[in-house]
Formats: sequence, C-alpha cells, structure tokens
Amino acid sequence: MSKLTEELTKLSALRERGILTDAEFAAQKARLLGGEAQPDPLPPPAARPPAPAPGPSAAAAFLSTTKGKVIALTAAGVAAVVAVSAMNSRSNPPDAWQDPAAPRTAVPTSAGPGQADAGAVNLVRDAAVGAEYKAPGPRSCSSRGEPRSGPLGPAEARAYVICDNEGVTGESLILLAGVQVQVSNGRPYNYVTDNYQGIDTSKTVYDIRGSTVRYTCVKPGLTLADSQLCSRVEDPNADGRCFQDSNSDWHCSWNASVAASTDTRLRVPPPSEAEAE
Repeated sequence: MSKLTEELTKLSALRERGILTDAEFAAQKARLLGGEAQPDPLPPPAARPPAPAPGPSAAAAFLSTTKGKVIALTAAGVAAVVAVSAMNSRSNPPDAWQDPAAPRTAVPTSAGPGQADAGAVNLVRDAAVGAEYKAPGPRSCSSRGEPRSGPLGPAEARAYVICDNEGVTGESLILLAGVQVQVSNGRPYNYVTDNYQGIDTSKTVYDIRGSTVRYTCVKPGLTLADSQLCSRVEDPNADGRCFQDSNSDWHCSWNASVAASTDTRLRVPPPSEAEAE
C-alpha cells in the first residue's frame, strides 16, 4: 500500500469516527492530492415515475353517463326558455301594453238595435252549478270566434281569462273576482313559450298580465262545518297569453303567482255577484 493511499485511508477513518468534518476531510484530501478542495459529488436524484396521463375530470365522467346527459339536456332546455322569455320581455316594453280602460275597436256589423257588435264577448253564468255550491256560478263566453278588426283588446282578454279559468275542478269550484288584464302588442308564435294544445301557430299571440282574486270553494256538507267554505288568494302579479286555436276560437291562459300573493284567507264565503263582476 502506497503512503498516499495509507493517508487517505486514515482520513476516511477519522471522518467516519466523527473526528473530521466533511469540510475538513475534503481540505486534507485536497492537500494530499495537491489540488483544490472538491466537494463530494451529490448522489443522482432518485428516478421519478412518469406522470400519469391526464384522465377525464369527475364532471366530465358524470356527463358521459345517461343520467348526466339527461341533466345536461334539461339544463340546456331551461336556459333556452329563460333566454326566450327574456327576449319576449324585451319585445314588450312598458309602452307596448294597452291601457285596460282603452275602448275596444268595434267592428261594423248588421246587428240590429240592442245586439252586440261582432267581436263583443258576453259572460254567461251557470246557475245550476252555482246552486250546488251556494255560490255564483262559473262563467262561460257567449262567443269565442267572432270576426273582429284591430288587436285583441283588454275587455275581450279579460272575458277569455274568466271563461278559461272558472269552473269545477275535481270537487272544487274555481271563481275569479276583480280581474284586471293588460294586453301587449301582438307577436308571432314562439314554439318554446307558446306550447298550448290546439294553438294555431300561424296566428298572432298576445302576452297578458294583470291581477285577480281566486276563490276555491267546496260544496256545503263536504267539510266538518255545514256552512259554505272557500279559500281566497289575492294575486297582483298574474300573467299569461291569449291565442287562437285551429277553429279561430280565442283562449287565454292565466298563471297566478301564488307564491307572491299578498293576501291568503281560508274559510271565507264565496264572492258576491257584484265582487265577481
């Protein structure tokens, strides 16, 4: 063994015993070798496994399932309805709504004295049904398809709202009171918002809005009390649409926003004839 090797072996032993620090060992080793102190090379970093290829996110994986596809399609449909409703709102600015007090455009006819002009709608009560419920009877329209000129007016729209929304449903009698209706300028049929059975898609559609008081009455004797009982809901923010069917008969939907009702009462008498008018 050479002297140099022997000295290096001693230095290594001293470092292993903790007598020399790594820096002191490197300095002594450099002195023996006659060169600059060189730090011990660092060990190579541990090999890292390759990163896995990105897979589909949890959301993407869910949307690929049948349930996810159904939810996505439903959300898209709701978004379309909201967009179309917003478009219809923009198409009916405040000045597009007719004044409920505005006179209806009369249509010249050959009607005799005391007869209504064409386009007028009379309301006829069903006295027999009213007697069963001890209340004013539900109203029907004398006509729905009379010839007319000009746009649909608030008076006709109000009549069609009453005719289409009063009547017996199950065991309950539905009556409206204090109906006020405004009519917007007419617009073309919209397949998203105007999906009514029997609607004539070639005819003009009218958006309507207004207020009403809705009574839901049961027959006497069907409740614990022997008196007539009704519920009364006041709604100042109802809306709907008026349209014609394939026979040119007029109909008006009426959507009462019950959640926004300002007054709800139970166990009240039915409306009087005067109140209903």
